[in-house]
Amino acid sequence: MSMFLSHEKLCKEMKDQSLKQEPLAEQLDISVRHLRNLCSKDINVSSALLYRLSEVLQVPMDELLTMREEQE
Repeated sequence: MSMFLSHEKLCKEMKDQSLKQEPLAEQLDISVRHLRNLCSKDINVSSALLYRLSEVLQVPMDELLTMREEQE
């Protein structure tokens, strides 16, 4: 089992906070394409990016994570 950024939780937070992809990507210092990838599937992210997401969205890091089997 591994921890991944949950695309569903991320998208829910963005929707609840009325956040658009381009401004959020800019705040996170990532490309819009990378943010779109984060919003489309559960993905392994760096702790630094997870921390920035947590700070910008103002939610605890563990609320953005999901546990699942790694695919080979």
